Amino acid sequence: MRELSNASPDLFGYIVTASGVGMFFTGLLLAKKTDYNALILLFIGVCGIGISFSMLALLTQLDLALPVLWGPALGLTAGFSAGLVFIPFQAAVQTETPVHMTGRVFGVLNSVTTTATIIGPLAGGLLATVLGVIPTFVITGLLLVAVSIVGLVFKSKIERGRANVSEGQSGAHGTASS
Repeated sequence: MRELSNASPDLFGYIVTASGVGMFFTGLLLAKKTDYNALILLFIGVCGIGISFSMLALLTQLDLALPVLWGPALGLTAGFSAGLVFIPFQAAVQTETPVHMTGRVFGVLNSVTTTATIIGPLAGGLLATVLGVIPTFVITGLLLVAVSIVGLVFKSKIERGRANVSEGQSGAHGTASS
C-alpha cells in the first residue's frame, strides 16, 4: 500500500474487510449447495487467490487511480476464493476421514498448517527483501495459478489415486505385539 501515491490510510482495512465479506459469501453459497466436487473448488479457489494477488500487485505497480475501489474488489475476490479453498477442504477432510483415523489425520493437518504458518512468512519476507514486494506478489500469484491449472489437468489422476489408498483397520495396532 505504501507504493501507491493516492492511497487512503484506511485502504488496507477496507481490503481486509472485503476479503472477510468474500469468505462469508462463499460460506453462504456452499451452505446451500452441498453436492459439489471439493477438488475442483479447491483448484478454482487457488487460481482465484493467485489472480487476485497478482492483479493487486500489478495495479499497485501501475499506481492506478481509485485504489479504494479496485483494492477492496480484489480483496473480495481473494476472500471468496479463499473460502473456496478452506471450506470444501475442511468439509472433505471431515467427511472422508474414517472415524478411527481422525486423530492422526487432524494431528498431521494441524502440524502442516502450523509449519506453513511459520515458513510462509519467512520465505515471503526473504523473497520480498531479495526481489521486492510487488514482484514477490506477482510471482506467488502466478505460481498459485500454475498449481491450480496443473491440478485441474491431473484431477482425474488425483481422484483415481485416492481410491487406491489403503485404509488402516481399527484394532490393527494390537496385532504386532501378539
